[in-house]
Amino acid sequence: MSHPSALIEKNGHLSPMRFPASAKPGESLIGFIARVVAENVLGTTQRVMRACGGTVAPPARFALQAERQIKHLANLLCSNSDGGQVEAMVRPIMGSDAGGTLVRWGDRTMRSRDLVFLSRAISPLSLQADGYHRELWMVRLLPYCPESFERLVEHCSCCGERLCWTRALGISKCEHCRTIVAASGENLPHELRPAYSWFADLLSPLSDVAERARAALHHDLAELPLPSFIDLVFDLGRLQRPKGGRMAAYHSLPDGPVETARTIEQGMAFISDWPSSIQAIAAKALTDRASSGHLLDRLRTLQRREDLSEAAGAITTALPELRVSRRQAAPAGAHTVMLGNELKARGGLQPADIARLRTEPSLAPVVTHHGERVQVQFNREAAEQLIEAKRTSLSPESVGERLAIPTYGVLQCIAAGLLEIEEHPALRLVVPGFRVTIRSFRTLRWRLYRNALKQHSERDHGLRLNSA
Repeated sequence: MSHPSALIEKNGHLSPMRFPASAKPGESLIGFIARVVAENVLGTTQRVMRACGGTVAPPARFALQAERQIKHLANLLCSNSDGGQVEAMVRPIMGSDAGGTLVRWGDRTMRSRDLVFLSRAISPLSLQADGYHRELWMVRLLPYCPESFERLVEHCSCCGERLCWTRALGISKCEHCRTIVAASGENLPHELRPAYSWFADLLSPLSDVAERARAALHHDLAELPLPSFIDLVFDLGRLQRPKGGRMAAYHSLPDGPVETARTIEQGMAFISDWPSSIQAIAAKALTDRASSGHLLDRLRTLQRREDLSEAAGAITTALPELRVSRRQAAPAGAHTVMLGNELKARGGLQPADIARLRTEPSLAPVVTHHGERVQVQFNREAAEQLIEAKRTSLSPESVGERLAIPTYGVLQCIAAGLLEIEEHPALRLVVPGFRVTIRSFRTLRWRLYRNALKQHSERDHGLRLNSA
């Protein structure tokens, strides 16, 4: 017996919907499925997923695994002209970083841990304006709707049950008591809205929206991978917490939606005036250590997270003096020479390295003898450049390991102009062989990610890691 709205064939598969739909810009895949299922009175989202060859729990995670089934899904739910829009809503796993699994997010990536799959967060006021589920509502970093600025609702206002994705009665309805969910009545404070809107646009899965938002960023920040940019915003937002307050884990959120939005606002205030904003904080900490010295310690803590996030690299680029110990930190121009012991400590060098650097003319070394004791001084500016060159470069073996290619593949990337060699004349005296600049490594890695995120028709122009 056929269903009144969708025909069921004898093999148990669904035929195309009698009432197909078009995906809306920014709509989530599970929201689109639920909307079409409700309009065709099919009852559950799992029914459509089974028809496409697989089910997943919770249903919202289907977007992470639907790359093979998406064409079949598009044929079921859409008219022929709208299939490409649905294919763009898939969020396949693209790899991982120190913060977790990365999924495709428009033309960038997003950490899957920052997406909420178990519950259905909605903005009843925005649904009244247009009844589709916005994908940004799945981002746990955004507790308020960027359109209506009301706090998102995850539990039914009538029965109190969690809103889920199993039954499809309509995006605005509770699947337990079948009532329309009421608005939360909690709105984002007006003074926090401009920064919150900008941050939400930067996180948008729509490439054109995110690109316009990135145009207002400093160039050192515009090219950061999205997960690293998120880290940076929340790290900076917590920077000026009360003295003595503990640093939160870099993946945790503040307590409560208002505090989360306030942290975003404070972080985006630094971003909007980058790098002058963070340089002003560091200058204040250097000149008034009694009341502000703890800020310098916090900045150093963030900078030392470079293995966790490229956000640390952005902080170090803005504040190279963070590599100086607190005892040695002084306003620019206070010293013209650097002792060998300071260079050894800050550059991670050995006594034999300092001995070799005594003959390097670019460092303008001065050797003085005090009895049996030998003291070596170097030009401070030149020594700082050597420290920076060592810090911002990697061995070819390290680059190969990070890109999962052999060392000879790294050499081919250098020959092709895809990676750059650090050319500081003194560097080869303290490290064996040559080193690759971190900037060129990150640029290549980001290009590879961008190529992997493009449509299949464009992927042939990308560089394959295993054939480099």
